[in-house]
Amino acid sequence: MAFRKTQESPHLEPLCLCSSSILPYTMADIVLGTVGVIPVIGAAIATYRQLDSRLKVFNNHSEALDRMAKSLDRNYTMFQLEFYQLLRFAFSDRTIQRMKTDQGCKEWKECEVYEARMRRGLGGSYKSCKTLVDDIAAALNSFAEKLNTCVTGEEEDQQSNKGSETMTKFLLRCRVTLLAPALDGINSRLRELLQDLTSLREKMEALSRAHPSGGALRLLSWVVAERFDRSAEKSSEGAAA
Repeated sequence: MAFRKTQESPHLEPLCLCSSSILPYTMADIVLGTVGVIPVIGAAIATYRQLDSRLKVFNNHSEALDRMAKSLDRNYTMFQLEFYQLLRFAFSDRTIQRMKTDQGCKEWKECEVYEARMRRGLGGSYKSCKTLVDDIAAALNSFAEKLNTCVTGEEEDQQSNKGSETMTKFLLRCRVTLLAPALDGINSRLRELLQDLTSLREKMEALSRAHPSGGALRLLSWVVAERFDRSAEKSSEGAAA
């Protein structure tokens, strides 16, 4: 379980893996395989962003954790590049740019509607891609849950060491230092999964180049589908007016 700060309190409160406004799914849904590739990508992107901001809470607590945070940041850069490349099997570059900047856009909110496009785009590789994407989301959830133990412990320390901020910080530093190896292990696992996903995507793209008609048909399906979506939106706006 990940955490977030609130304006009312300096502490961190629980936040579900997929509790962003764009995704109603839980980690259990992902583990059971009942969620498509697109929503899991959205959940993982949201979780990565949350983890990045929350790790700043522990800045300068230990060299090991700072090193691990930098490693997670590098993974995040790779992750963004790879997953946005993967989305090209379902969406045009223009649509993906909108998805990058607007987590409230319909492609995220109604992502299951677009899952059929992803299935067509990935073809026989859909199941393999889904397995890798699910594993990445599960690893991120494991990372967040371990970070949760630090936050819970910090709150307990603040209750038992009232007036002793130095002691609270010392105990937190000890706790995160002990956790750093486990978190670093998850980071390594994430890096391996991302490399596997990159390798699979590159093979699919090479196959598409070897059979240009497949890529052309995918591009045509994007154009037709997105024009249909825009027409439907205009019709609904006209009806509402």
